[in-house]
Amino acid sequence: MRVAPAWALRLALISPALVAAGAHADPASPPIDAAKLAGVAAPADAWPVAVVDRPLTLARGMASVSLNSVSVWNPATSERSFFGPTAAFALHDRVEVDAGLPQAICWDRGTRACAGGSALDQSYLGLAFGIRHRDGLAMAAGLTETLVKASGPAEHATSIWFTGRRTWFHRLALAGIGQLAIGWEHPMDPASPGVAQTNQTRFYWTEQLEWQVVERLRLFAYGNPYRPIGAPGDESWATRVGGGATLAIGQRWLFAVGCAVDNVGPARPWQYAPNATDCRVTASIYHLPW
Repeated sequence: MRVAPAWALRLALISPALVAAGAHADPASPPIDAAKLAGVAAPADAWPVAVVDRPLTLARGMASVSLNSVSVWNPATSERSFFGPTAAFALHDRVEVDAGLPQAICWDRGTRACAGGSALDQSYLGLAFGIRHRDGLAMAAGLTETLVKASGPAEHATSIWFTGRRTWFHRLALAGIGQLAIGWEHPMDPASPGVAQTNQTRFYWTEQLEWQVVERLRLFAYGNPYRPIGAPGDESWATRVGGGATLAIGQRWLFAVGCAVDNVGPARPWQYAPNATDCRVTASIYHLPW
């Protein structure tokens, strides 16, 4: 099974690296780039209710905590569900640190599909930098270190990503994110006996379309082609497709649901399993300094 990289959790939650600001700067809503005196808290409108108008990183002084639940199905293993927390804190208007234990709890309904796993699997620590957020155009970049597998032997990955996005009329947003995930060599994956996973370095490109139906409700859909670096031939690409919805309850609460299918298309010798499916539910609460 291919497990989605750490940033995919963020995408499925509120897509903070893939949401969009308004098409035109509103004099009543100063952009993040507006000059601020040192030590002055962000204005109350720095975190709008509409998700497509929120900045890429948390506003100054903000923090968030989320609880994630994801269920996974694939042809090689039994169904299992993961539960775990994630958190983020704004060090500055343009700098955010985040961390998570998305697989802290595994539930396999008695099938032993969780055997051999660890609560630290897929745990991560990341740093995001907001480069621009004004006039309907936003850019951000980040670095994430992930403990892919905590036991026998440990496996790690380092991801570098860059995001660009555009919003029109405060309703429709199109975003793209490129990510290079550099992974240590994995000798074998238990879900695919006899298939050596000799190249764990992947390049991902995601295109996401978002529609803010009303101020509180957003729908999104995305495609995420990916490939291992150095894989030759026409079958060197695979694709993850998915979609979902988010519901904001004021500025402080956000609920998200979504599903995705991995490895769409023919089986490839380097992938874990074809047509792996996952669905997730996330609840988030935000600390606002104003």
